[in-house]
Amino acid sequence: MKRRMFVLWRVWASLSGLVAAAVVIVAGIELVAIARAWPDDWHVYASGPIPESHFIQRARAHGNVIWKTRPLDTIAPVIARAVILAEDVRFYKHHGFDLAAIGEAIDRNLREGAFRMGGSTISQQTVKNLFLTTDKTLRRKLTEAALTLGLERHVSKDRILELYLNIAQFGPNLFGVEAASEHYFGHAATIATEIEAAELAATLPAPVPDNPSTRTRAFLRRRDRILWNLAGVYAPPANAVPPQLRPATAPATASVAVSAPVAAGSVTSTVVGQSATAAVTQAA
Repeated sequence: MKRRMFVLWRVWASLSGLVAAAVVIVAGIELVAIARAWPDDWHVYASGPIPESHFIQRARAHGNVIWKTRPLDTIAPVIARAVILAEDVRFYKHHGFDLAAIGEAIDRNLREGAFRMGGSTISQQTVKNLFLTTDKTLRRKLTEAALTLGLERHVSKDRILELYLNIAQFGPNLFGVEAASEHYFGHAATIATEIEAAELAATLPAPVPDNPSTRTRAFLRRRDRILWNLAGVYAPPANAVPPQLRPATAPATASVAVSAPVAAGSVTSTVVGQSATAAVTQAA
């Protein structure tokens, strides 16, 4: 009996040692992957010119790229509002990860029986665009999580939003909200109607198949949902037309120009203080 217990103990100890060694090896591999992706200097991303993202570099290697940048304080605030409402309504509330959105994504995926909604924040998407590939692997997700923490620690929220708006893809080989606005609407991103802002935001989840040029059903559904959100409505009646698309409300869709540079802080207060605050309340 004692001999059997001794043998079992040795087997258990050996297995435990192997598991521990495997964990250490895997952790070491992950740390190496994170170290390779970790920026040498976060200050490059915290201020100054917008850096070219990994996605833009890859696209440039395969053909022509249309990419233009614009400072956040000269981008029409309605564009920032629309993007935050569509992509990350609690952007100014969280520290890189929106646990509520992740829970909502899991719940919806389970109910629909498909994994379609990810719950990634603007910070996570910025990291993915700047540093990573589209590979959907555990290693990439772990690296993304580590880099997101670094981004949130070293870079302000307004700057993260500025980076995202300037490096996000808005169509085939089309990057940045400035290039997108000029391409689709014929003018700079300093002005935008609510409809235009909603269409830009609706492009982000699938910019190649769904954009203001293709006008797919999925794109139009997203645009209409964002228009309702911009109007402060988060549970619109079925098949109802957003107010911005009704002829009687045409004046409300007139171009909104930034007549003078708007401080980044006021962009923040515009985004959070108006529609986004209401959306946070609805989502809570």
